[in-house]
Amino acid sequence: MNKKVRHLLSVAILIVLGTFYQNSYSGTFNQYETKELNFTIKSDSLRLYGDLQVPPVLENRPLVIALHMNRSNSRSYDDFISFVDDNFCGGNPAKVFYCPYIVAFDLRGHGRSTTRGQNTTTYKDRDENEYQKIPSDIAYAVNEILSDTSLNIDTNKIYVIGASVGANAAIMLTEHLPIISKVVMLSPGEKYIGLEPTRALKQFDGEVLIFAGKEDSYSYHSSQKFAEIDTARIELEVFDTKNHGTNIINNDSTAMKRMVNWLLLSE
Repeated sequence: MNKKVRHLLSVAILIVLGTFYQNSYSGTFNQYETKELNFTIKSDSLRLYGDLQVPPVLENRPLVIALHMNRSNSRSYDDFISFVDDNFCGGNPAKVFYCPYIVAFDLRGHGRSTTRGQNTTTYKDRDENEYQKIPSDIAYAVNEILSDTSLNIDTNKIYVIGASVGANAAIMLTEHLPIISKVVMLSPGEKYIGLEPTRALKQFDGEVLIFAGKEDSYSYHSSQKFAEIDTARIELEVFDTKNHGTNIINNDSTAMKRMVNWLLLSE
C-alpha cells in the first residue's frame, strides 16, 4: 500500500471515528497538562530539563520528542504544541485519540540545562564535545520517561522533531533509541558543531521527513544529499524561504499542518 493510499485510509478512519465519538460523547475534552521534568546525566552530572505535555486521553498515546536549534530553547516549540493542542487534543472528539505526549527539551548548554555539577556549560562556548553528548543525553531522559508507569506511551509510536543542530541530533538519537519510527529534520546540515548525521540516516530504517528553505543554502544542499540516501523512506520538502529550523513551521501554517499530519495521521 503506497503512502497516498495509506494517508487517504487514515483520513477515512478519522471521519468514522469522529462520527462515532460525536454521537457517543457530549462533553468536552481537557487540553494538555504541562509537567516540568529534570534529569541528572550520570556521566557528568548535567541537569537536563524538559517539559512534558500530557494528553487528555492517556491510553496508548504516541510520544513526540522535540529538539530545538542552537542558541534557542524548548519554548521554540510552543507554536507546535499549541497547534497540536488546538487541533488534536481539546474539544475535538474526532482527533483527540491522535493526541500525543510531547516532550520538548532544553538541550545541553541551553535554557535551563546549564548546570553541570558545580560548574556551568553554555552554547556560547561552542564546544563540539558538549554538543556530541546531546543524543545520549536525550536517550537517557526518554528512557526515564518510558519507565514511568503512570504514563501510557505507545512504544511503537516514538517520533522525533529536530531543528538545525537539533535536526542532526534527532536522527543521531535513533542510534541510541532504535524504537524511534519517525524523524522530522527541520534544516539539517552535513555537520553542525560536531554533529554529523549521515551515518545515522543510512542506518535508520524508519521514515524521515526533511524540511529546508531554498534560500538557506547550506541546509538546502545538505538536505538534497540526505534525501538521495534513500528516496523510498526519506521525503524532502523544499520551501521558497530563507527561514531556518523551527522558523519554517512557526512562520508557515501550511508547513506546520503538513508536518503534524505526517507525524500523527500517516501510517
